[in-house]
Amino acid sequence: MILVWKNDWYTVKVIVNHFRMIYTAFHKVFDRNEQINLVFEGRGNKLETITLKKLCDYPELLEEAAFWFSQKWSIPVEAYRESMKQSISQKAGIPQWYIVLNEKQEIIAGAGIIENDFHDRKDLSPNLCALYVKENYRGQGIAKFILDFSRKDLSNMGFEKIYLITDHTEFYEKCGWDFLTMVNGDDGSSERMYAASTLI
Repeated sequence: MILVWKNDWYTVKVIVNHFRMIYTAFHKVFDRNEQINLVFEGRGNKLETITLKKLCDYPELLEEAAFWFSQKWSIPVEAYRESMKQSISQKAGIPQWYIVLNEKQEIIAGAGIIENDFHDRKDLSPNLCALYVKENYRGQGIAKFILDFSRKDLSNMGFEKIYLITDHTEFYEKCGWDFLTMVNGDDGSSERMYAASTLI
């Protein structure tokens, strides 16, 4: 989580207040379509600032983002590129893509929202997809922040629900998602589907 020290209740109380302030700032900054800055405790107890950006507001990052997601998920870069181009051209609506950059302006996390993440339940849409956090940045609450940010983003677009498919059995429950049903992937595999309400 953000700025977490164990066995120090006073610090934890301050952290909770700080976390709420971050979300207050998140709501205000989000409405202006600007980037979101977070401070967290990274490796070696070093405080680091990371930045979450909506890709549609930063078209100059399209190629870098497309290659990054392609490398992480072994899906052709053109598939990401076309989806991201559509996001940039329309600004609001589906698809949407989010990236998180570290202080060196390197992409260290990201996710997308698309109509359907390659499964047979076309009625359950839109879908969060491609959520990924680099290994050395995990366990800091970054994935949950991306999830919550995307839910808020969709709420502003008028959506009430968001869905995802995953092999995980506990992580998304901890982030406020509920198991919904099993679905069949386009490759014939059976996959778990989760759902969450969008955030106001």
